[in-house]
Amino acid sequence: MTNFEFVFSLLGLLLGLALANVLAGLSNALQERRKLKVGTLTPLLGLLITFDITSYWTVAWSLRGALQPSFFFLLCGLVVTGTYYFISRMVFTRNTAEWPDFDVYYWGHKRWLLAGVIFCDGATYVAQVVLNEHPFIGLIDKVFAVLLFAGLFGALLAKGKRLNIAFLVFLILTYPTASVLYQLHVGG
Repeated sequence: MTNFEFVFSLLGLLLGLALANVLAGLSNALQERRKLKVGTLTPLLGLLITFDITSYWTVAWSLRGALQPSFFFLLCGLVVTGTYYFISRMVFTRNTAEWPDFDVYYWGHKRWLLAGVIFCDGATYVAQVVLNEHPFIGLIDKVFAVLLFAGLFGALLAKGKRLNIAFLVFLILTYPTASVLYQLHVGG
């Protein structure tokens, strides 16, 4: 077993559970859409969190040579993946009797959830810099980071449903756009 396989056995488990939580919440919301007001805000935030968690997987892979099977690395990884797990559990309400309108639920929880995403992304960039992995080596990486954090802070501070939807859609589209541009750049 390599160092990466050992360390990622813990981190991957939590990330997988986090993804499963968000996807289960989304599927439960869609199943109950006739009884509940699912709206757009919470599902969009769930999709954003799903994309962000998935992007962490690629970062973990890029750090595979630098990860050491020490308590310090496991603890740092646990803090980030544990935060992902925490926000994945919170993105969709479990108590639909108390929160029958998911847009109302969004307004009550968005700051916690978006702050969690900002923390995870910020910690991930810091880890890459500290481990000398150069997360800002290309123009696409730099532009993505600026757009990501600008969008996250914008969504965190935005008031009004339309502005929140705009920020969430912008952020969601940023991930596949950056991915396609990166693949075109690498392939071309």
